[in-house]
Amino acid sequence: MLNLTPSTSGSLSNCSGTDASRSAIWPIVLVYVAVVNQNVVGLSVNVFASIRLERQREEELERFNAAVAQWPEVLECYLMTGTRDYLMRIVVGNLGEYERFIKNKLSRLDGVASIESSFALSRVKHTTAVPIKSG
Repeated sequence: MLNLTPSTSGSLSNCSGTDASRSAIWPIVLVYVAVVNQNVVGLSVNVFASIRLERQREEELERFNAAVAQWPEVLECYLMTGTRDYLMRIVVGNLGEYERFIKNKLSRLDGVASIESSFALSRVKHTTAVPIKSG
């Protein structure tokens, strides 16, 4: 595996190395984040929603993308191949919150033809590490 760690101090402000060595990392590292325990903050329900649009015209795709970008419940959203147009991961505290999300946001968006939801029973694996191979 490729080591992208700029320093061992754990502090972003104390990264060792030259400006050139640090700038070589930033095209790869987009942002540093803290991974929050969803259960502790009351967002224990993970929903995977497959969305089919009425049409796949550029303006409809852009409208959908812009709307989804504004919804904090949507943690991930992908434009897909196959029978569905989008796959999203949505986190909420309970089924009532998901129902409100569907009724007040997703189903009100022009161009949405169908929504198919699947609820995660448990998480088997979750990582933010990308398997970069060196050389």
